[in-house]
Amino acid sequence: MTNFKVSGDDLLGAKKVPWLPFRDVTIKPKYIVVHYTGGSSVASSINYLRKVGFSYHLLIDRDGAVVQGAPLAKRASHAGYSNWKGLDSLNNHSIGISLANLGYLDRHGTKFYRTNSHGDKTTNTFDDSEVVASRHWNGHNGSTVVGWERYTEKQYESLKLVCSALIDAFPNIVDAIGHDEIAIGRKPDPGVAFEWANISSLFSNRLTDLGPVYEVNVGGNDKLNVRKGPNGTWGVSDKLAPGTRVHLRSFAYTYWNGKPRKSNWASIALDGSMSHYGFVSSKYLTKI
Repeated sequence: MTNFKVSGDDLLGAKKVPWLPFRDVTIKPKYIVVHYTGGSSVASSINYLRKVGFSYHLLIDRDGAVVQGAPLAKRASHAGYSNWKGLDSLNNHSIGISLANLGYLDRHGTKFYRTNSHGDKTTNTFDDSEVVASRHWNGHNGSTVVGWERYTEKQYESLKLVCSALIDAFPNIVDAIGHDEIAIGRKPDPGVAFEWANISSLFSNRLTDLGPVYEVNVGGNDKLNVRKGPNGTWGVSDKLAPGTRVHLRSFAYTYWNGKPRKSNWASIALDGSMSHYGFVSSKYLTKI
């Protein structure tokens, strides 16, 4: 495998392409945001990104090859409307890495692939063994079970090496997070097929970033419903007693006149934990 090292704004060991669109604004990244491309290859995704004006700092193909698309300490356009533990606009606070992956696929009998509005097949066909069949934890596609293309071992190997190099070069980085965690209601990537255990141990100081602490504040003997999705139509997975302490991870987005805006529904973790526990209406939380 390639040994990666950061030198200035460059990741040595990565293939360079003419820069994708980025802003000439210097950032001090606190996070690495993981995405999938939604495309068949890194090359096709780069062409698409140029066309629409978006960018990732780094892209990792299925064979593990790494391509740099933007200067590492400059603001790329990968996260869009986003929030995480009290921060908005994660483009200003993160390095975006995207893995070549089609993402979610529709089930057609025992096969998985996507079709367009005319019913034409638009992706490769995958068998059960090649996908993770699951609902997305953040409510994407409602309650629909879809297939998610598995990531390759070579992608995980490269991602681990790249993250290690970035952590060494940018000491403010505390964690890696998914686009689906910071843009709930908008984005599903990297999806449920991504195995976070492959990289989470690299971030030794991540427990210093649990997020703001809130206390459940409901009247009388009532308890706060914890929902399985980011609105009141979802089923209840638990009920939290008044005074229970939680961490607010991120607010879900809804759309108003075609533009995303933060809703009152929030992804929470239990006090002292990093993990998504469920969704609650934040009007019943008091910051402490």
